[in-house]
Amino acid sequence: MAINKNRIISLLTVILLFSATTIKAQLTSADASYRGETYFGDDVFIFCTDKSNTSVGSLTATTPMGVSSTFTWEKYDTISASFTNFNGTVINSTDSLESDIIRLEDGLYKVTINSAG
Repeated sequence: MAINKNRIISLLTVILLFSATTIKAQLTSADASYRGETYFGDDVFIFCTDKSNTSVGSLTATTPMGVSSTFTWEKYDTISASFTNFNGTVINSTDSLESDIIRLEDGLYKVTINSAG
């Protein structure tokens, strides 16, 4: 059976295109007590505090491709069972490559990154 080289090259191109779209943003936290990963590969950060200081967490998102981007932070609302816009403190870098949210309270947060490129 002869191998069709054009077909193999096309298949490799499709695989490379799909693998390029699965690049994850770098999500970090300098002050987390624990960092883990879910079964699906998502990062999880846990912050341990005493009751007098409950807003100590911070998260930093960095673009995966190194291009200027917009960051949309959201917090999970347990009443509506959906994510809503984060209304806390957001600090974006001047080059739009990084975004931080600080003084986080207990909750579930997510960030969506839209690149300009």
